[in-house]
Amino acid sequence: MRTLVTGPSGFVGEGLIRQLLRDPAQEIVAGYRSGVIRPAERVHAYQVGELSAHTDWQAALARVDTVVHLAARVHVMSDRAADPMAEFRRINVEGTLNLARQAAAAGVRRFVYISSIKVNGEATRAGRPFRAADHAAPVDPYAVSKHEAEQALRQLTADSALQ
Repeated sequence: MRTLVTGPSGFVGEGLIRQLLRDPAQEIVAGYRSGVIRPAERVHAYQVGELSAHTDWQAALARVDTVVHLAARVHVMSDRAADPMAEFRRINVEGTLNLARQAAAAGVRRFVYISSIKVNGEATRAGRPFRAADHAAPVDPYAVSKHEAEQALRQLTADSALQ
């Protein structure tokens, strides 16, 4: 099994890779944005640059069975973007769809997208957790972009063999 993990240097990415490496049959491809990469044994590192509609994932997707997409523009405390919503959409929606389309074209079987609880809203009512049947209620640009990516991925998977 060969799995591409985006966002491999993040909190979730590092933990996921450690867990995947417990399976001796697992081969991991790590799609890094930039920086010095010193991956573990059985981890193939690829610098893919900024996540966008133009990122070339072809080399990283070679022989991959599953993509676990963790990379995203996340909560930005002091946002300097002229249009934060456009920037969240550029990375979290357009970048995600670009990766998913390339994965489908490369014959990847499964695409695991890690979204955010914030898609459901900012808070629950006392004693009532969010439920799968609840309607989405994203509020901030980050949550809106994650929700938009979820919707677009549903459509893409309905129109392709990608699970």
